Amino acid sequence: MLTVTSTRQQTFKVPGAGTVTMTCTPEDGEVSQCNLKLQSSAKTAGVAMGMYNFNDSIRDFARASLRYGLSTQLPRVHEHQEHHS
Repeated sequence: MLTVTSTRQQTFKVPGAGTVTMTCTPEDGEVSQCNLKLQSSAKTAGVAMGMYNFNDSIRDFARASLRYGLSTQLPRVHEHQEHHS
């Protein structure tokens, strides 16, 4: 059984031409490595979306996915390739 993740997203309307950026602000105030330009010089209006997920949730999802994959007893990709080379 997969666990519910803590992914969050925010969608917003971009009213017209311009630049869309995403910025994080760490508690220490250092933002130089947290700026991401999503779209530069958009010519028209549109929609932008930002998403984040916490490390614990990412690890939990990866473990659950791996456990599920192992429980299916399907051949692993590298084993399948070796037998058909």
